[in-house]
Amino acid sequence: MKHSMTMQSASQQTLRMVLPMTGGLEALGGGMTVYNNVIRAIKAEYHSTVRLTAVISRGQERFFDDGILRDVDVVFAPAWSARNSFLNRFVCEQLWLPFMLVLVPVLRRSDCIFGVGNYVPFLSFKKKISFYQINSFYDAIPKEYQRNTWFKLAQAVLGYVSMKSSDRVIFPSYFMMKETLKKWPFISARSFVLYEGVEDGLAMNVAPNVQSSFGEYVCYPSVFRPYKNHLVLINAFRVLKEDPRFKDVKLVFTGSYEHTGDPVVDQYGSTIYQNHSGDKDIIFLGHISRQKLQETLAAARIVVLPSKWEGFGLPVLEAFRIGTPVIVSDRGSLPEVAGDAALVFSADDSSQLAGMLKTLFLDEGLRQELITKGRSRMSEFTWERFVTGVVHHAH
Repeated sequence: MKHSMTMQSASQQTLRMVLPMTGGLEALGGGMTVYNNVIRAIKAEYHSTVRLTAVISRGQERFFDDGILRDVDVVFAPAWSARNSFLNRFVCEQLWLPFMLVLVPVLRRSDCIFGVGNYVPFLSFKKKISFYQINSFYDAIPKEYQRNTWFKLAQAVLGYVSMKSSDRVIFPSYFMMKETLKKWPFISARSFVLYEGVEDGLAMNVAPNVQSSFGEYVCYPSVFRPYKNHLVLINAFRVLKEDPRFKDVKLVFTGSYEHTGDPVVDQYGSTIYQNHSGDKDIIFLGHISRQKLQETLAAARIVVLPSKWEGFGLPVLEAFRIGTPVIVSDRGSLPEVAGDAALVFSADDSSQLAGMLKTLFLDEGLRQELITKGRSRMSEFTWERFVTGVVHHAH
């Protein structure tokens, strides 16, 4: 049902919302998926009452779903904003964008800013809503990939001033909100949880009997970041392969592992790739289209999310929707999102994960039980419900 918003006089006017999402390839993880789906859902539910303006880096438009920017005003950030996360977060969003909100007519007429990418420009006086998906997750990052002290300090300061200036702060999970309020309790009265969703047509877009050139495989759909814990899955996979029953099983990784614009992310992804790409049973697909990702998830025997930290975990829901059994780690928001519809392992225990992989390959009854529970759980996660909450808080 479309939302006419006729109950209040303020709602009868068009709401003009700015969605900043600048950055290079390092923005192509869950943030870009959220961005695409927020635009799609707002256009579907509020096509006549909400006008969107996307602020993106030049060249980034090729990573949007086909037609998603139609009927959306687009303002391009300077080319240098896509080079690395520092120029994006600390210069473009916080210094360049506030000036553009005054100088560019379509931005000047806007009513609010929805910070899909965690932060909002604290120098702007417009109403601001932050969608905060990150936190102090450095404990989940191996020491060799830790940021330097100055970067951590700058990120902490940016997070603080962004939260301080936000009129509303939306979190993707209760875990995320709880952890953030430990640091910044002053935002508790304006903090809310809105679960992300999955595209309604996701399962329908995939042929029911997708065949894969890889044969049977385990899939980890994720960008390469230090807290993503790829090694525990690789180690579990090697244990699995010791059993001759699984000699033909493959391990498939999706997601960009280099040239992201973030040197720390590039170092992590390149190291994983260089150390394991020579194994014929470990396949790196890199960044793939949404359709290809859906096909890859559908053809997988098992989807695994072994992260040591997640603010949400959208691939869990995508696998639920498509009907592929899921295993998640016990960290971050993954257990909250998965509920009883996935197997849960200790994030540091590759042996436990290997045992669960064997079980899900062999126990068809358990597989079907998890698939049924996953599809049932989907009713709690819709983009329509998400954007209804966003628009409500924007007024």
